[in-house]
Amino acid sequence: MSLDWLKSSERETALFALADRFGIPVSAFDGYALYKKGDHISAVRSEAVEADALLHAQEGGIPLLKTGKGGVSKPATAGILVFGVNATKAVADLSANDLKGLAEGRSLPAGEGKGYVIVRVDGVVAGMALLRDGRMVGQIPKWVTENLKMSGRESFATEG
Repeated sequence: MSLDWLKSSERETALFALADRFGIPVSAFDGYALYKKGDHISAVRSEAVEADALLHAQEGGIPLLKTGKGGVSKPATAGILVFGVNATKAVADLSANDLKGLAEGRSLPAGEGKGYVIVRVDGVVAGMALLRDGRMVGQIPKWVTENLKMSGRESFATEG
């Protein structure tokens, strides 16, 4: 079984969803091919298309989006961690303490707006959050937060 590579129109729909919500330019995905498995779309380097023809890969790459009945339903954290650096919209710059609060399950006041936002601390993409009912709720998976070294200061770093 080979990967189910997206047709040009499907690719365009997926990438325009990211461009529309987050301002991530379609050009950020130059050199990447997209494939769908189940309800997930992943990105892999374009060279993988040739390798797939020889190896018949089952999956791989960077999870990018989850799809639903109405099209794209949710960005994947892994994809946001890689491509979110290019975002120009729907970005929340937080303090390390606010990120820690989200990671611990607390919500933050968010004002107007709804939907997913990319969360950054000191300009570094840390994950995503969901705006709803005037609150920001963390969508940061444990595998991300387990490796964060947080201090009481307004910055963060990863342990290495």
